[in-house]
Amino acid sequence: MKAFRLILKGLGAVVLLAAIVVGLAFVPGIQTWCAQEALSGHPGLQGTVGQFTATWGTVEVTDLQLKTEGAALTLPSLTADLPVVADLRSRTLRVHHLEAKGWTLDLTHRPGTLAEAEATSSVSSQEVSTAFQGLLNQWALPCDLALDGVDLEGDVLVPSAGGKSHARVHVTLRGGGLAAGHEGTFVLTATSTVLDSQMQVTELSASGRLAVTLATPRTFRRLDLTAEVSAKGGPFPAGLTLATHATAQAESTGESYALALSRGATPLARLATALTANGSQLAGTWTVNLQDSDFAPFLPDHPLPGFQVAGTGRFDCDTAFSRVHAAGDLTAVLSRLDALTPALGNLGSVNLTAGFDARHGGRLLRVERLSINLTGTGPTAALRLLGPCQWDERTGHLSPLGATANGMAVSLRRFPLGWIPGLPGGLAFTSGTVAGEFVLGAEPGGFVLQPSGPLRATGVTLQQGGSTVVQNVDATADLVAHDSPAGWQVAAAPLRLTRRGQPLGELTVQVAHPSGQDLAISGKGHADLRAVGTADAFPGLRWLAGRSASGEFTATLGEAPSWSGKLALPSDDPRDAVTASFHFDVGSEGGVAFLVPLKLGSGETATDLSAEGKWSQDENGPRLYLKLNGENVRLENLRLLAGPLAQAGHAAGTGAAAGSVPGPFWGDWVGTLQVAFDHLQAGTQTYGDVSATFEVDHTSVRLEGGHVMLDAPRAARLEGDLSFTASAKTPYQLKAAAAIDPFKAAQFFPATDGAAFPVIEGRIAIAASAAGSGADLPDLARRTETTFQLTSTDTIVRFLNTDVHEAIPQVESSRMADAVGTVGSAFGTLFGMNRDGRGAAKSLLQPNTDAVIDFTRDAAELGFDTATLIAVRDAAGNFHLTKIDLIAARERLTGTGQITAVPGTALRNSPLSLDLRFGARGRIARLLATAGLLSDQKDERGFSLLREPVHLGGSLAAIDTSAWHRLLVQAAVPRAAPKKKKNP
Repeated sequence: MKAFRLILKGLGAVVLLAAIVVGLAFVPGIQTWCAQEALSGHPGLQGTVGQFTATWGTVEVTDLQLKTEGAALTLPSLTADLPVVADLRSRTLRVHHLEAKGWTLDLTHRPGTLAEAEATSSVSSQEVSTAFQGLLNQWALPCDLALDGVDLEGDVLVPSAGGKSHARVHVTLRGGGLAAGHEGTFVLTATSTVLDSQMQVTELSASGRLAVTLATPRTFRRLDLTAEVSAKGGPFPAGLTLATHATAQAESTGESYALALSRGATPLARLATALTANGSQLAGTWTVNLQDSDFAPFLPDHPLPGFQVAGTGRFDCDTAFSRVHAAGDLTAVLSRLDALTPALGNLGSVNLTAGFDARHGGRLLRVERLSINLTGTGPTAALRLLGPCQWDERTGHLSPLGATANGMAVSLRRFPLGWIPGLPGGLAFTSGTVAGEFVLGAEPGGFVLQPSGPLRATGVTLQQGGSTVVQNVDATADLVAHDSPAGWQVAAAPLRLTRRGQPLGELTVQVAHPSGQDLAISGKGHADLRAVGTADAFPGLRWLAGRSASGEFTATLGEAPSWSGKLALPSDDPRDAVTASFHFDVGSEGGVAFLVPLKLGSGETATDLSAEGKWSQDENGPRLYLKLNGENVRLENLRLLAGPLAQAGHAAGTGAAAGSVPGPFWGDWVGTLQVAFDHLQAGTQTYGDVSATFEVDHTSVRLEGGHVMLDAPRAARLEGDLSFTASAKTPYQLKAAAAIDPFKAAQFFPATDGAAFPVIEGRIAIAASAAGSGADLPDLARRTETTFQLTSTDTIVRFLNTDVHEAIPQVESSRMADAVGTVGSAFGTLFGMNRDGRGAAKSLLQPNTDAVIDFTRDAAELGFDTATLIAVRDAAGNFHLTKIDLIAARERLTGTGQITAVPGTALRNSPLSLDLRFGARGRIARLLATAGLLSDQKDERGFSLLREPVHLGGSLAAIDTSAWHRLLVQAAVPRAAPKKKKNP
């Protein structure tokens, strides 16, 4: 008994202890602590719970907050009605009612880009394979589930496009009836008032019905989702509704899935696939039926071409997607293709049919069938695979499969060149079609492109940066291409160019890329420049002179591209012939350094130049630095460089649209031009040490530091500015100035006809200025005047020297002869003088004759303190002497004149015409008065003026003083003595 009582006491203590433990389990504080510990036991999850209460049949949770990477859940309250004891005993979860309202799911902190999302996780191919080994089987539940009713309502915060704001989506989920063998249905709604500030969608809503059927209390048999999404506002003013239907169903042979998308009653796409029973392969079919109106609402600011696409096909793959097989057929109708590029605007409607059957596995693409046909009112094109082939992604090599015909047959008819994108150098086709047939065949390790005949392109127009490079040209070419492990090459032998049937030229080009080496290009060709100029096929080459062009070139395009070659431009006129060799190096930043030795002209009149510099481009446009060096340069040859220099700046007028304002002749060129010539021949004149710097921008050409050695040690310094204003009536404006070092006048006015002394002596300084305006360069040349100002001090002139004694009648010849015989040696040329015993001169002639003779002696050599001459040169080369002013103490010469230009005649030999006024005072004035040559007029300086102007003709090299001589002879002729009156 005593032992039995002890056993009873022990059992009672156990029951009592059990009762105490069970009671504590229902204390809210203990339950909350256990729930918090359970949350803390999940790595990667941060969570807090305000209170957790579980009673018989009810669970309540308040203030639950869960955070994980990219998402945060705030749940004010959750209530669930469930039989706890039954669930613990049978591992069954039967929820009579689940209710949670007012919750917020924040998804705005999820990775913002796909790359960020991929960076946060790494999914192996095995995990992907597992994910597709039965979608429904993988969702097996850990316990038996039954859900009688659910009522969830809350908000989901999603980021908008760009991630700078977010949208709040209100979500409700209500339904129930989920149990084994029964279909549970749930209704989902979601609404949002603002989706995206950029799209400006004002209302977005979604509603759907989800039907779930359990095969067993823990496995799914079928999922069926029907949903509609509606949007209004922004690009959808009339509203947009898209419907989708997705199903997943477990079957005895595996699982099947279907997804259909429609817009209203119009089906857009359908995908149906099935997973085999062993979960190793997916296979299915696809269907599409789309048109441009299905996408236009989503791209309101981007006009789309018109299209209608329909197609069906099939596919199969393993669950890891390491092997994919797809086949199908598509048909499409395309229109409004100018939305892609203006060059396609005249193509009208185009029909497209295509079929394919391809497999991809490892890194090999095997194509069993491929055909593409393009037809329409304009272009047609066909591509057909002749036999199975395989392409290796790692090597890029194409190889045939089997012994049947291999390769790809391509046929083109009126195929638009504008469809070819991505041409190098910013080039783009704006018109033109191509026609031809060729076969792309496989060969060991590569392929060969062999034409069935020449490719023919018609109406080709090519532009670069808005300027036309090639205009309405036809071309034919025999293209051959090879690809092998040793590399690839393409050859056009030859490429012939014509315009309206007229041959323009031809070019043979070969492009090769040996394995492991730089891309190499070589070519040679010739062109008929007369035909090119007549056809106006190359607007950018209008500057080319000559009858033909020929040349060759080689290039390597690698890390340091370079070009070398030769060019010859012969001409009927030897002065227009040009030959050149060139070498270009392209820098890492795109700049081009070049060296171009040139020969302008031919024979003895040729000019050898070296052009070197650099071309570059920045945000302000192209910039060119060019230096021209030469030993013996002819100015007339340099005109051949005007065209290339303008083209170097992409001359604005090259491809200007009709009605547009043309730019200056130097185009868009901005940069520096330096010239350095040892000798420069301009006409009959040769100048030494010619150097200058020209700074060029979009609206002006500025000359700085110009230097010309006229003859040692005489030099000229020049500066000027040529500006261009497109809106002006005469756009070109020229202002220039030059200064010439003082030089000895005797160099320009040497002694003539055996004279001992030059006609003019002294040191002359010259300052020149030029100004003009014009609509173009020829007009500017016609309207430009050059003004020269010559100044001198201590000038001696001898052009008034003349001998009158032989023209005077011999009156009292014996007495005059005696007088001549007695003249001293210092006055050996003096006529009609004698001396009396006192040494005083005594004239035997009349006073007027004696005065003229005395004056000619003084006028034979006149010294002037200052001398000024202003000459204006007109467009015809004539010099108008607008001011002549020579001043001394007793003499002054003023007047005007002209030197008339004669083609091929030097200035000093050109016709001269001067009209001068001679002024005098003192002794010279008295002599002229005695001779009867002086008038009563005086100039502003008080010089008495000769009664008649002094006219000089001839030329600067041989001044004609005949009119001056006649004037003096008439004044020196003896006058008849007055008759004496008889005494009455």
